[in-house]
Amino acid sequence: MVQPDVRHLGDAEATSDRMLKAICEPCDLFGEKAHVTASLGVVLSTAAETSREEMFRKADIALYEAKGRGRARYQLFARDMDEM
Repeated sequence: MVQPDVRHLGDAEATSDRMLKAICEPCDLFGEKAHVTASLGVVLSTAAETSREEMFRKADIALYEAKGRGRARYQLFARDMDEM
């Protein structure tokens, strides 16, 4: 998901929290309750400083960090992740 005009880190965190909450809501699947979880990689950037490919690469790094920290969560990309 691309969310333009994010003004503050808290905006991205609030959106990520809402997305995870919505995804993790149990749903009916052929008469059975299905429980789904997700992990999200989040990147904040200005359009001028990062290409689409670079944003996807960083989001992927953050996603794997989220999964490594226990899944069913989001992780913001940090520059030190790029060094790993």
